[in-house]
Amino acid sequence: MCQGFGIIIDKDINLWFSEPDTDGNCSHSIIIERLGWRENEDPHLRSFVRVEFADWTPESFTFDETTTLPGWCENNRHEIRNKCVSLLEKCAPAYAEYGKVCAPAWAEYEKVCAPAWAEYEKVRAPASAEYEKVCDQARAEYERVCDQAGAEYEKVRDQAWAAGGKICDQAMAAGGKICDQARAEYEKVRDQAYAEYEKVRAPASAEYEKVCDQARADTITRLKMISGYVGCKEVCRTPKPAVSKI
Repeated sequence: MCQGFGIIIDKDINLWFSEPDTDGNCSHSIIIERLGWRENEDPHLRSFVRVEFADWTPESFTFDETTTLPGWCENNRHEIRNKCVSLLEKCAPAYAEYGKVCAPAWAEYEKVCAPAWAEYEKVRAPASAEYEKVCDQARAEYERVCDQAGAEYEKVRDQAWAAGGKICDQAMAAGGKICDQARAEYEKVRDQAYAEYEKVRAPASAEYEKVCDQARADTITRLKMISGYVGCKEVCRTPKPAVSKI
């Protein structure tokens, strides 16, 4: 997995790159796929190598496969590094501009969603605590019944085996029923609270996506003007911020 600004270099010392994803990583696999190339199969007859700048700075330059670099790469290390740094310096401003636009949009998204999430947690947390309380009581009752049944079993071991097992099964069934009911009630409260949160989150997410999609399109437009860019037919949309119910 490529970290940061990734570049593919062919044996003619041509450099190829693509736009970064939302995490700031340029996938080597995507570049190779867009070029229509096959992966190197023989480490001794390799037609291209991978390079990355993990944090988008010249100092973070590294070859991805240091133990299997072909001769043509070893013989041109200095030239390759210089050309890669030069390409980085051309592409980095476009990526920085993307971050400059998306960062405040994300901050606004969080600003809008934070109170809604807090309200959701305000409802969910006590419901969860009540569910745990009911289940703990049911488990305690189950253990009490089983302990008593075990004591009776110890008194009349063989004859009481079946009776003790029957009592424990009944106690487990009763405890499970109580927990299922408590869980259903908890989920009802939780889902209603989450639905209210979604009313706030969904439009905020849409607005964030709208801003970042435009910034991403602008970034790709800038990168297209730099030699070596390998694009695709469509620009993928920015993924929604991941939010999961607890």
